[in-house]
Amino acid sequence: MILNVDGESNSIPPNHLAEILTGQGKSWALALLAGYFSLNGYQVTVACYSDYLSQRDEKDFRKNLDAFQFENKVEYKTFEAMCTDLSSLKNKVDKQSDQSILLVDEVDIFVSEYFGETFGVIATVKNINIETIQKEIWQQIIEKSNRDETKLFDFINDKFSREINGDRILSRLKESNVLKSHIEKMIRTAIRIREDMTKENLLKDRYQIFDEYIRLKKADGKYDKNWLVEYETSFYYLKLIYEKENSFDNAKSYRHNFGYLYISYGLISYSEIPNSFIGIFGVSGTLRDLSNGEQSLLEYYNIKRKSYYPSFFGHSKLKFDTSKDFHIKESKTDWFYGIVTSAKKQIAESRSVLIFFDNEALLDDFYKSHSGDLGVIRYYVTPNEIFDGKEKKVYNDSDFNRLITDQYAGHHGKVTLLTKHFGRGVDFQSETSVNEKGGIHVIQTFFSSDIKEEIQIKGRTGENVRE
Repeated sequence: MILNVDGESNSIPPNHLAEILTGQGKSWALALLAGYFSLNGYQVTVACYSDYLSQRDEKDFRKNLDAFQFENKVEYKTFEAMCTDLSSLKNKVDKQSDQSILLVDEVDIFVSEYFGETFGVIATVKNINIETIQKEIWQQIIEKSNRDETKLFDFINDKFSREINGDRILSRLKESNVLKSHIEKMIRTAIRIREDMTKENLLKDRYQIFDEYIRLKKADGKYDKNWLVEYETSFYYLKLIYEKENSFDNAKSYRHNFGYLYISYGLISYSEIPNSFIGIFGVSGTLRDLSNGEQSLLEYYNIKRKSYYPSFFGHSKLKFDTSKDFHIKESKTDWFYGIVTSAKKQIAESRSVLIFFDNEALLDDFYKSHSGDLGVIRYYVTPNEIFDGKEKKVYNDSDFNRLITDQYAGHHGKVTLLTKHFGRGVDFQSETSVNEKGGIHVIQTFFSSDIKEEIQIKGRTGENVRE
């Protein structure tokens, strides 16, 4: 139905989206479409928002379909990876000379979160004198309380004039007046961070140092050492180091930590990526729940055909009563106590329980203060850390795949705490006895601003048992 092929034409079918419910074959639908188009001579990109889901589906594709020896390459990529490839010099040759088809997994995420956003194309130039200058800027602001931009620039310019003039790169940048704008930007950024420390402290949860690298929290909650925000990243690294040791003796100028010139040379619009393909097809579990605005965006890509596939399992067995299963608590203590009470009731019935939190901080707060009241071994998963009941580990896909099986998260009497990022696309496996008792019980501890998120989290109850 997605292809709408009648066998009488060799032309590409019209752009088409399909709603396939949670756990009922979205990944397989895309894999088979990719195989079909590849066999017909097209280059195929299967795009997804999640690195975990993209790698998982590519692995399954290779395992099950490589035997067909597809003539053309089928690539699984995240939207960010597609932008990285477009900006890379190794992709200077125009790949669109090939006939290319785009297959989008969870297309609702693309139109709701990526459309209208841009991907920054940047380069960083490491320089030992910039390292010294950045450390001096931070020390002046912290130790001397020098927050006058003009005076601080003059001080830096005078103190490091010899080093700048003797540096081939910096001296040329100085001659062209480029270096001045970079140093001024560094100073403004450092002052802004210092002011944030004494006021809202909004940047506190945005960065952390792990394995000697500064890491920036991305939209999915994961701290990543490969992402940076201009000079904010470098000065926040210096801030954290200086707070810990009151010196920069152990500061490591690895990659994006600090000591670089930040050069922006373009932006890639996510919304324009699909326009470089001659055919667009996609799947979602919540296609009918797109807002009117999101629906209108589909017309921008000339997507006029949509199909809605019924459940393999007949009518929905999901039990959710808005009057009985929807609770508002007046305090955090009552809120956490309500979570414990609800989970213990399901544990007593030999079911497994998934508890989803809005962010890592709330999950950690609940785990430390109230999870012991559950009376069972509890696991937790965040984009950065996993606890399997025995030891804490840095998040990795291998341990996560083990944790979502029926021996762990899907085992009767077990409770797993997760951030909302794992509420979409992840297939939790439940043991037979759990299914017989009504399946995995899901507790969402926060309000979703988008109904599609809530629907997806409810879908973690299981593939064929949704109570």
